[in-house]
Amino acid sequence: MQEIWKDIQGYNGVYQVSNMGRVRSFKSRSVRILKGHKNHKGYRKVELSISANRKHFFVHRLVGFAFCGGYKEGLQVDHINGTKTDNRAINLRWVTHRQNQEAYRSNRSVYGIGIRKRGQRFRSEIQMNNTKYYIGTYDTPEQAQQARTDFKAKHNIK
Repeated sequence: MQEIWKDIQGYNGVYQVSNMGRVRSFKSRSVRILKGHKNHKGYRKVELSISANRKHFFVHRLVGFAFCGGYKEGLQVDHINGTKTDNRAINLRWVTHRQNQEAYRSNRSVYGIGIRKRGQRFRSEIQMNNTKYYIGTYDTPEQAQQARTDFKAKHNIK
């Protein structure tokens, strides 16, 4: 697939977004692809600025506005394959909040994987198909993590 670039609205000529989910800057003498960072939920964000005015944007929303038609007020961008870092236009669509939540749940038979501190020990658990499984309680978070990894491997969970 050929990479197509479009100007980001409000930043014409300074920043562009591609249908492959990349953002580039023309601010310096050379063109630079912005790496950005992942937020606490795993979505990639980039910082765009003009003069001293800096703003952070989710890459999937920038791609959605540039390449995915059908936006209406209140819609959200859904990652069709459920991978939060796959910001290719072909993987994105505009949906309602409810549709986005349903898609999120249908893409994941396993969720709620976690390690919780219980007193001085760490509890490892996993939730699959609306059933919570207790894996064990461990002295360190590393032991709890390893137990969770072993459980996922034993039960062929991705």
